[in-house]
Amino acid sequence: MDSEAQEQGSRPAESSSMVRRHQACYNCRLRKMRCDSRRPICGQCANTVRWEDCEYPDKQGRTRAETLEEDIARVQHRIHQLEHPEEANSSVQLHNPYQPGRNPAQIPGLYQIREIQTPMFSESPSMSQSSASASDSWWASEEPPMHMVETFLDTFLAYAADWGFFLDAPRFRAATLLRLPLGHHSRPAPALLAAVYLAGITLSPAPALRAHERTLLARALSALPASLAGLHPRRALHTLQAELLLAHYFLAAGKFIEGGYHTAAAVSLAVSCGLHRVRSEAPGALRDVIERAERIGACWATVTLDRTWAAALGTQRNWPDTLDTPWPLEPEEYIEEVAEPLSLTVESLLDGEEPFPTTLSPKTLLAMAAILWEQANSLAACWKPNMRIQDSREFFAAFSTLDARITDFRRAAAASAAYWQNPSNRTLLVGCSIAHASAIQLHAPLVTAIPQSNRKCADAATAVLDVIAHADLAGAAYINPIIAPVWATACRIAVDEIRVRQELVTVFERALATMRPFAGSCVLIQYHVEKVQEAYDSI
Repeated sequence: MDSEAQEQGSRPAESSSMVRRHQACYNCRLRKMRCDSRRPICGQCANTVRWEDCEYPDKQGRTRAETLEEDIARVQHRIHQLEHPEEANSSVQLHNPYQPGRNPAQIPGLYQIREIQTPMFSESPSMSQSSASASDSWWASEEPPMHMVETFLDTFLAYAADWGFFLDAPRFRAATLLRLPLGHHSRPAPALLAAVYLAGITLSPAPALRAHERTLLARALSALPASLAGLHPRRALHTLQAELLLAHYFLAAGKFIEGGYHTAAAVSLAVSCGLHRVRSEAPGALRDVIERAERIGACWATVTLDRTWAAALGTQRNWPDTLDTPWPLEPEEYIEEVAEPLSLTVESLLDGEEPFPTTLSPKTLLAMAAILWEQANSLAACWKPNMRIQDSREFFAAFSTLDARITDFRRAAAASAAYWQNPSNRTLLVGCSIAHASAIQLHAPLVTAIPQSNRKCADAATAVLDVIAHADLAGAAYINPIIAPVWATACRIAVDEIRVRQELVTVFERALATMRPFAGSCVLIQYHVEKVQEAYDSI
């Protein structure tokens, strides 16, 4: 029994059942019901068979959801100020995160993406306003008609893994298509549906639909602040999924400020939901194995997004070091109740205590690659040519350990890809590419000082191109946009190598041909395809 309960127990009998309003859980406050303030779930909420712990206010009477809403509103206001400097003088002071001192091999020209005019913001306001004025048009309705919902949904689910979608796809599809109003507890939360519809229209090949992308973006953004404050039984997990989808959307468009904000919001929400300690959850805390799979998937989808883009952009990760959640499996492995095979933790992943399995699931492979890539980025940033002797010794000790782990992991990734025998699996392709990119990231600062580092960078770049060149992606219209900076970095190194190694021409051109079709669905990939082609033409 906690201190609050003890304090209540010491009160007179006539007031023992009464709880001050600010002590009631958030759900009881909204329903104006008497709350016994039990933790983790009060009596009223336990009777409604809720599957989430109750939220209690802080000393100021605010719940975690309300605090997050305030943070979201404040950051959204800042983003608006940055995008519309002509409206008001912004109080936000920006610095250039891509200082000239960073090694250009790490993120080739990525900062120039900020100058691109993306479709989401190039649509004229008059188009959006005139479209919305038509009351008989689907985009003016609260939700598209069900036949369009089904179209958006199926278009999105075909590429759900590329967007960091962690919910059970069959359950999500069935719940979305229920003939119930928007906001009904049996359907997904409105903020999540809005984000999925936005992703679906982004992936649509129909220009007439894509013309309303900005309208759906505004709807998705406006639905987020109220999402955590609602009564939806799965509002926390669904809001987290919506944040991840919006982060992917903005990052794919080269909008790194907005993408970074939604990534940080996703990390904050994931940690507050306890997703960093799923392994230690009580056995009866979840309804079934699928809900456990969703929580594990939510954790790693968030970690992967956070760490990969931190490495690509040379920024700090948001996710804390504490992580006690099993590695993710494939959906069929959960259904078949395959045992969670790895005792390998993040700590042992990095320090080399345990060997890597050679049958890693694609999701686990991608998650491990993300961690190693970000770790390589963090360590490489510590390198300075004129380090003190003691600092140099410490750096190279850590460098040698991480280099050995990355080398072992690259072998395990190749063996796992061979085990799955699925050249069209885009998660495998991205994971294996990032595994090789980790070696590039680690050795890039040392290429002019250590000949071996120069050779390892060249070999890793060739390996990235080889993975992409031999992928079978015919018919695929979209891929995780993080592949863009990975592939472009490899191409930049390969262009220099081609001058002295003509045998690289074939694999380079095949990789370029593989990536070119994705330029139509991703601004970031389009940008890098153009830059790589320019560099290649200049040889």
